[in-house]
Amino acid sequence: MSTTTREATTEVQDQILLALRKGQEVWVEAINAWTEAVERFVPPVPRFPVIDQLPPPKQVVDSTFDFAEQVLAAQRDFAHTVLEATAPLTERITQQAASQADEVQEKARKANKS
Repeated sequence: MSTTTREATTEVQDQILLALRKGQEVWVEAINAWTEAVERFVPPVPRFPVIDQLPPPKQVVDSTFDFAEQVLAAQRDFAHTVLEATAPLTERITQQAASQADEVQEKARKANKS
């Protein structure tokens, strides 16, 4: 990937992530406001014994995202392995295409001289 393409890609990704974060901030503010408004109307809830056996919500979120990271890493490794496996064929096709492009350019030069 050329530097300008990489820079453009990075810039677009940065803009998407910034928009995502701003959107998340708006949602968090809305959820906080809703929670504050509704909280005073919620009656006391009886405590169930099974609740003590459940992990805290933060732990559930963290373990879920840790697992997602592992899955994504495995998919990245798989994609790299596929690229490695197909590299000889890709290289051969690229060389053939370059050779054919050279032939076409040479024929075009000869045709332009006539």
